[in-house]
Amino acid sequence: MLSIYTTEDIISAIYKDGDDKYTAWYDLITKTRPILKVLLGENTDYDTDDYNPVYMLEKDHDINVEPEYTEDVGENSYLASVVNMQQNSVADPCAVFILDVDKETAKQISDKYGIICHSFGESPITNPLFQESIEKDVDKAENNRGWHELILRDATVPSNSLVFIDRYLFSHDSGNITSQDGVENVFTILDKALPLSLGVDYHVLLIFDASTVDKVDTFERISTQVNNLKRRLNRPYNITIETVSISSDDFNYDETHNRRILSNYFIIRVDRSLKAFRGTKSLYTQSLWLDWAASKGVVRQLRSDAPAKALYKYIKEVRSAIAQLKKSLGNVSFTQNGNPRIAISNISHRLLQI
Repeated sequence: MLSIYTTEDIISAIYKDGDDKYTAWYDLITKTRPILKVLLGENTDYDTDDYNPVYMLEKDHDINVEPEYTEDVGENSYLASVVNMQQNSVADPCAVFILDVDKETAKQISDKYGIICHSFGESPITNPLFQESIEKDVDKAENNRGWHELILRDATVPSNSLVFIDRYLFSHDSGNITSQDGVENVFTILDKALPLSLGVDYHVLLIFDASTVDKVDTFERISTQVNNLKRRLNRPYNITIETVSISSDDFNYDETHNRRILSNYFIIRVDRSLKAFRGTKSLYTQSLWLDWAASKGVVRQLRSDAPAKALYKYIKEVRSAIAQLKKSLGNVSFTQNGNPRIAISNISHRLLQI
């Protein structure tokens, strides 16, 4: 789930603001109930004052607050290390940093770690969390359609993780739709979604059912082809690609029916298949959606649930499924960077580590 890292002063401003300047932040906190990881001020009365804004948010809206005390850590606080970009990575991929820094510093932090960092001086409406959803409807064999309509460069950054879920991503379907169509769609999605620069590794996990792959295309062969896409992507940072097969006998198999792509802040959903296009022609009649965690239910479409509810539910389901596969007594089809000799216990995708 989302975790907001900020300071007591910023929470106080959000809670007490009288001109609705920070309403979007307040509504995000109270409607999605993220974990609040708050750097408290010296001599704070958080634990004893019922009117402390951090305390009031915690109690009134059932929000989990994890305080950090300045008197304990001084200038070496975790927030300070992030601001100074001293951390090699941010362990929490779903972190949202709201900090008293300038806009350019916030962007540098986001660009380095692939996480959301927002300057508190900037309007919250400019944050990608609240950007408008994108929905596309395509007909089978319709021309001039493609992932470029849904996955826009400014609509998928920042991010540092993707999980593909589609049992039939590499199956052979009617109409001469093949596993190669699946591989090419994975490439196009990655090429559109991955940032042009990043200061950490980008993590990609593909979950599909190897039993749906045609006999000439083994799980290992498909995994090798997908891993080889890194050369074509030509990014200046490392990309870790992991693949795993889930079968009808496995835990949470039913939860993998719906085709989707999960990132640390956005979710892509499709009706029929993630191998949706061949070049600029659609392969199926279907609808495709891209939502950020707060595209709806906070700033826009207030009668809707925030997509964060679905996104982090799906991430939890993936974690549960992988945890069960790790306990499996049989062989689990798994590769890391194309290597099938690595056990699934060594899976490294950051969305699974929390």
